Amino acid sequence: GAYSRLDAGLNDADCRSHRLDVGVSEDGFDPEEDLRIVAAHVPAYKETEEAHREAAASHMMQARTAHVQDQLVEMTDALRAGEFDRIFETAEHDSLSLTATTMTGPAGWVYWQPETIAVFNAVRELREEGVPVYFSTDTGASVYVNTLADHADAVEARIAEIGIDTDIWKVGGPAHLLDESEALF
Repeated sequence: GAYSRLDAGLNDADCRSHRLDVGVSEDGFDPEEDLRIVAAHVPAYKETEEAHREAAASHMMQARTAHVQDQLVEMTDALRAGEFDRIFETAEHDSLSLTATTMTGPAGWVYWQPETIAVFNAVRELREEGVPVYFSTDTGASVYVNTLADHADAVEARIAEIGIDTDIWKVGGPAHLLDESEALF
């Protein structure tokens, strides 16, 4: 539950996730209590394993692998300090870096859809209006919009204006299996 760091290994048995201690910022932001994720579900089919193969074959993978180490240090420090903007600026940047790597594999797959870009633009507009909000993605078309609990409804309303189905999530507690009806994938 909460925030963790996945340490990579050479096989599944060596890959382990370790929970990170997080702090509360001077202004009272608690990353475990105050964060909300507006999940913007943009439909697009992808094969996760294929995306992994594409990324591994990208000419950018070596640079990403080196860069992500610095981002992990930055993210861990930002979480310990409870610094919302620093946490999610780092996450947003990392999402773009990850996608650049998958898009530059041999097949040049682009999973983003026009709605994906529309969500990015809406997030940036909200931020210009003073709303604390950042986007993140995995290798697919859906967008995870990170904001504070006080702004989640307004952020969700702006994303809904684009015509995208949304859910509001919060940071989870201890890990557990979801019923099939609750699973995202």
